[in-house]
Amino acid sequence: MRSRRCRQVNLEEFNLQFKHVDLMLECNNTIVLVEETERSKLEDLEKIDNTVE
Repeated sequence: MRSRRCRQVNLEEFNLQFKHVDLMLECNNTIVLVEETERSKLEDLEKIDNTVE
């Protein structure tokens, strides 16, 4: 299994401001959106989906 190297993407570089995305990672051909919270909830995933749409 090959390990993936990810890089953090600075959203400000692209003038992007997402309400529920604090961090974006690019891992080869995959993008990971992260919302930093104290406690995670299932509806947090829905918020990120709505932000992307």
